[in-house]
Amino acid sequence: MGEPALVCSVHLEDEVVFEAYALERPDGNGVVLQLIGELDTLSAPALRQAFDALDPAGGPIVVDAARLGFLDSSGLVVLVSAMQDLAERGLVLRIVNPSDIVRQTVRVTGLEALFGGPDDAGS
Repeated sequence: MGEPALVCSVHLEDEVVFEAYALERPDGNGVVLQLIGELDTLSAPALRQAFDALDPAGGPIVVDAARLGFLDSSGLVVLVSAMQDLAERGLVLRIVNPSDIVRQTVRVTGLEALFGGPDDAGS
C-alpha cells in the first residue's frame, strides 16, 4: 500500500474546493477513494472523470466521505451513476465514514438502501 494519489482537484479562483485521492486497499483488492471538500455542480464532472479512470483491479471502490463537507444532487448523481456503471462490470462501490452532511443528504433523498453497509451512509 503506497501513498494516496491525487486523482482530481477542483479550484474556484485560487481556492481548492474539492479533491479526490486514490489509494490501493491494504489487501490489494480494490481502491479507496478519499473525497475532500465540496461535491457539487462544479466538482461533480471531475469526480465522474476520476471514476472513469480508476482501475479497481476487480475489487470494490470504497469511497471515504469523512472529509466531504458538502454534497448536492449533482454529486449524488455521480455517485449513483458510478455505482451503476461498476455494478454492470460486476464491481461494487461503497460509501464509508460519511460526514454528517453526507449522511443527512443520503437520508433526505431516500438513497440509504442504495448505499447500505455497516459503517456507511445507510447506517
